[in-house]
Amino acid sequence: MSRNQFVLDGEVIEVDALRHTPAGVPVMSLKLKHESQQDEAGNPGTAQFEISAVAFGDIAIDLSIIQPGQMLSVKGFMNRKNRFSDYPVLHITQFKLI
Repeated sequence: MSRNQFVLDGEVIEVDALRHTPAGVPVMSLKLKHESQQDEAGNPGTAQFEISAVAFGDIAIDLSIIQPGQMLSVKGFMNRKNRFSDYPVLHITQFKLI
């Protein structure tokens, strides 16, 4: 099995309403913005991007109080948006406010 781990600090820039799957599982979708200074091949540079994220179950319920502008540290894994799309989405399995 290959490794698929993702750790990121970012600002919440969009938050969708808490919803539920047809099976009743809570789902929370949000978008994070990341900016940091990185060193690549001995040259400093700025890394900037936005990423869509999703959480399920208890994590989704806990995230439902998050507001745009808050900073989060998240852990999770990457997966495609759905079985019909190759668009990558971060699946959050842990988070904390920073």
